[in-house]
Amino acid sequence: REKQNSSLDEKMSMNHSQFSVPKNTFGIAIDDSKIQRKLLAKLLDCVGIPHDRCTVVGDGRDEIMGFEDYVISFIERHPQDYFFLVVDENLDVLDDSS
Repeated sequence: REKQNSSLDEKMSMNHSQFSVPKNTFGIAIDDSKIQRKLLAKLLDCVGIPHDRCTVVGDGRDEIMGFEDYVISFIERHPQDYFFLVVDENLDVLDDSS
């Protein structure tokens, strides 16, 4: 039991300062706020995902409602890549009837 705890302690104390996002990572984010979308684009850049591998959506009903299908299709087309997703948990969608 003590050996298991020692191994866990070693893993938790690893130096992560040399970590970098793998080159084959796509960043995909969604937010219904224009300001938040700009910040998300900067966040993806800060974590090391190149601009041409980033998608930030959420401007309007179509982008919000189509997000799930978009992500699934995108992942299926890139089976060898990694994905970094940031998803707003409170997306407001206005219906024509509201």
